[in-house]
Amino acid sequence: MTREDAIRRLNGEYDQKQVRHLTELRAREAEIAAKSPEIWQLVSARAALPAASLKLAMSDRKNARAIADKMREEGLRLNREIRAKLVDEGYPSDFLSMQYDCPVCRDSGYVGDGVPARACACYEKRLRELMRESDGVAAFDTQNFAAFDETRIPDEPIKEGGVSQRAYTLRLRDLCEEYADLYPNTVKPNLILMGEAGLGKSFLLNCIAERVESRGYAATLITAYRLFEVMRERHYHMDADEGEFERLSNCELLLIDDLGCEPMLKNITQEYLFILLNDRLLKNRHTVIATNLTPPLLKERYGDHVPPVGHEGVGSLPPDGKGSEARMTDAERAVYAFLDETGIAYHSLSHARVSAIEDCLPIAERLGGVVPRNYFLAPRNQSEFYLLLAHPDSVFRTSSVSRQAGASRLMFAPEDALSRLLHTHPGAVSPLGLMFESAKDVRLLADRRLRDEETLVFHPLENTASVAMRGEDFFGTFLRAVCKPYTLVDMEQKGDIHA
Repeated sequence: MTREDAIRRLNGEYDQKQVRHLTELRAREAEIAAKSPEIWQLVSARAALPAASLKLAMSDRKNARAIADKMREEGLRLNREIRAKLVDEGYPSDFLSMQYDCPVCRDSGYVGDGVPARACACYEKRLRELMRESDGVAAFDTQNFAAFDETRIPDEPIKEGGVSQRAYTLRLRDLCEEYADLYPNTVKPNLILMGEAGLGKSFLLNCIAERVESRGYAATLITAYRLFEVMRERHYHMDADEGEFERLSNCELLLIDDLGCEPMLKNITQEYLFILLNDRLLKNRHTVIATNLTPPLLKERYGDHVPPVGHEGVGSLPPDGKGSEARMTDAERAVYAFLDETGIAYHSLSHARVSAIEDCLPIAERLGGVVPRNYFLAPRNQSEFYLLLAHPDSVFRTSSVSRQAGASRLMFAPEDALSRLLHTHPGAVSPLGLMFESAKDVRLLADRRLRDEETLVFHPLENTASVAMRGEDFFGTFLRAVCKPYTLVDMEQKGDIHA
């Protein structure tokens, strides 16, 4: 079914709605006429009022405005009386009013006085449903996050000693749910879901669309094969007015299922896919793609026509497109095990890879906490190492922090020391790495302002997830468990600002 076919069918549905509502109104009027002659007499008087007033105004043009005002007042009086008597008779006050499925457009499908008329949200939503049905996309009543059944996923480890397929898929579900809940303020506007067939990518794509639409936003879901047909139509009718290809380019959220299953046609598939995706990137539109292809196969099939994973604004699920190989690192698993063993209450959230503190703000908002800036520092001779936790609103003043720590001027420590001592990497620096024996000599410095925060959020040594815990649990239970004292520093003292 083309969009034009769907529109014709939808216009027929709306015509039928109006006929049905009018038929139902006539039936209610007949009931009142039979049961309450008094109310029906008022209804008849109201119906005759416009014609009588018009006739009077035509015969006395000088007083036409006064006649119209009097008619309006009489109409309002009759409406009030009819409503009151309906209630007295046990009927709803609007029993003799037209009942609409959508009071905004009154089931016309259009709103506003512009030319051309603007489609109502109810019309656009139903149109998307028809297009999904024609593309063979499952209905949202069975494809949503509430219907996610983890018991259907194998609980065996992906690799010996690794995380199970069930646990891993639950993390992916959390990532997709976070994307849908944060939309349109997602960490990254675009997401690529990768993995072998049968792992639930299409299900998660539908879940995202259902959640976004339930929050009042529009989501356009299309299969790659249907997209190919749209691109081919655009190629052979380039001089036509704005068509479906342009609408896909401009829609706020586009979800493409089964990329890689469409035919490869010279001068069409690669070229128009690039035009579509590049245009959406430039417009900062949100796009989610599900594919069975790995990053190397995407590159082989489309060349540079599909933005690669890692491209600015493009996240992936699994993170970095590693498929089932992208399991938790040993360090990350160790963090969760340690928190469980020490009895610290925490809430974890999987998300797209983040590197800057600005990218963490939506995550912190969802977890209801503060994400500190974490600086791994050392003097020039690297005789000792420091981990500084700073409030995100504080400024790192090197001379001030160094003086309060009683150290030579501190600077950023090398990456190899970060990996060796805290078992993490740049972008994922976290005090949770202090749990390792290798970090026993790392000194901890904490911004005094963090002691007043109720909830703190840290990476579990990987920046594809975040962990929230109470501030008192971190400064108390956790640091006692790792035998780590700390020094409070004032991040607001004057000094040289570290570039």
